[in-house]
Amino acid sequence: MGVSKNQRKLAPLQRPLWLPASGFYVLASAIAIAVFFVVWWALQEGGDETPWILAGLAACVVLSGEVLLREVVLRRLGNRRFDAEKHFDQNLKGMVARRSKGQRPDKLTIERNSAILREIRQKSDAANVLSTLSSAHREVFELCERYLGINSRELALVGSGSPRLAPLLKGRDVAEGIHRFHMLSWAEVEARSLGNEAKSSSKTAEKIKFARAALSIIETALEHYPEEEKLKESRDALDEFIAGVRIAEWMEKAQKASFRGNYKQSKKHLNDALFFISRHPHIHGQELTLAKIDEELEKLNQIES
Repeated sequence: MGVSKNQRKLAPLQRPLWLPASGFYVLASAIAIAVFFVVWWALQEGGDETPWILAGLAACVVLSGEVLLREVVLRRLGNRRFDAEKHFDQNLKGMVARRSKGQRPDKLTIERNSAILREIRQKSDAANVLSTLSSAHREVFELCERYLGINSRELALVGSGSPRLAPLLKGRDVAEGIHRFHMLSWAEVEARSLGNEAKSSSKTAEKIKFARAALSIIETALEHYPEEEKLKESRDALDEFIAGVRIAEWMEKAQKASFRGNYKQSKKHLNDALFFISRHPHIHGQELTLAKIDEELEKLNQIES
């Protein structure tokens, strides 16, 4: 399914994602320290009497390279991307349109249509290079939505014999294909990152928070592409993960209450888990979980009797 008219909203011009200086230099320092100890260990094993000297030099070289990377290479790349987006925004607003007599200043001409599509392709290629950066994919599909909104408006006005009709139809197909690819890539990268955060968290509340954030990303993509099987599978997996976390939480609370001798409260937690399972019949390992809960309830009934 393509992008609907209601979904094609213009997004404000923003600078590309830029890692804050504090975060970057903390990461750079950590890498330099790691290099220092690796080199120091290697030299010490090799019998060097002053391994810390060369290790320090190696760490300084690495740190200097990282500073150069941020202040020259990455900053220049970020500015270039921002300038390109600014130019793209000007094209969309008609700032470079030819204002001939009787012609709408915001008319999407064949030349402007071609220029906008060329910039979308360039940004798509750049996002593919930065394939693990979700913000790069998001930038591309949002630009596609902006173009598709204008394209839809122009197609509603263009006549059947207009020379603009074929380029506009082709542009719509191209932008919808790029939009689909980058929205699905964005959803995959974001959901995977949040899912890993959920799995590595030690607290139940944090597990559920990150998992729900990942689920929100998947549902956003499903609003555009409801028939995408991978999105459905990811949604189901996240639903199952959240359900498993909640059931485990009730089981843990029941066990703690039982240890304290509060058997009534323990049974309440176990029954809460049973009720939740009845509302989610497709949870993985449901039979084993039900058997475990029944066993715990039987033990509590025997203790109370």
